[in-house]
Amino acid sequence: MHIRPAAAADAGAISALIRSLAHGFTLHPEGVGAEGFLESVSPGGIEACLHAPDILYRAGWVAGELAGVVAVRGDCHLHHLFVAPKFQRMGLARQLWRGALAESIKRGHPEAFTVNSTPSAVRVYESFGFAVCGPRVESHGIAFVPMRLSHAESMAVSLRAFQADDARTLERWAGRIGIGDFMSRTGPRSTTVTGHAPGSGIYWFVILEAGHAIGTVWIEPGGQPSTSVLGIFLGDRSAFGHGLGTQAIRLAIRQFREDFPGHTLTLNVRQSNHRAQACYLKVGFSVVARLTKASQQGEGIPIFQMDLEPGRPVA
Repeated sequence: MHIRPAAAADAGAISALIRSLAHGFTLHPEGVGAEGFLESVSPGGIEACLHAPDILYRAGWVAGELAGVVAVRGDCHLHHLFVAPKFQRMGLARQLWRGALAESIKRGHPEAFTVNSTPSAVRVYESFGFAVCGPRVESHGIAFVPMRLSHAESMAVSLRAFQADDARTLERWAGRIGIGDFMSRTGPRSTTVTGHAPGSGIYWFVILEAGHAIGTVWIEPGGQPSTSVLGIFLGDRSAFGHGLGTQAIRLAIRQFREDFPGHTLTLNVRQSNHRAQACYLKVGFSVVARLTKASQQGEGIPIFQMDLEPGRPVA
């Protein structure tokens, strides 16, 4: 999905998308009593919204078709978040929200975000980290549930131990992402370990963002004494570029160093994977060697070896 600022020329398409979903939150199937809301999402109402100085409005497109929209008012209130029916259950709402969240935080540093959720979307917003903060409201022909997300919770990344049951999710992520272009593994090298096993020196975690699984990070024994290897795999493309992987790596290293403070951490990263290199440099790794790795097809892949020495603090 390509996300860009919404323009006045998009007003008609945005209005059509939102109005096609209106039956989900108007009290009357025909919108009786909700005329004010319906007018606000008419082409003219949307165009006025696009020109409002306090509203950040973004549109997501798939193959030239409007797939979804997101709007944040005052850098703290999620005003619109709609995805066309044919594009639902594909993670696009989360992708739109993440982008708007990151922009809003950069612009306004809000203490919290609010949203008036349609009753049917409460669980979706709960998966984003929002919590219900008031009773259901029925007013002016529409129904909604007020919800709130604190700034700290909006950026919260946590880890839990990887379990054998997570393997299916990992396989699904790998098939959806198509890892061949930028990495070769999605977990530890050992084929006998099926989960987090600190006793064997394997620290393997599922990465959670607001309780939602988005990837995995692991540290496993290396080929040299007092050396361990770090790896990470984000299974949700919408998580790329928001610093979530960096946070997860920091948490994993801190847990690992509680038991192995004297170990050097090492990793290999493709020289073409600039996004991953920036992440590792931010944590504190440095390039120590330029190598070539053979692909499954026998082709040479240029890689960097990057190390984090035991005495160097995690940035």
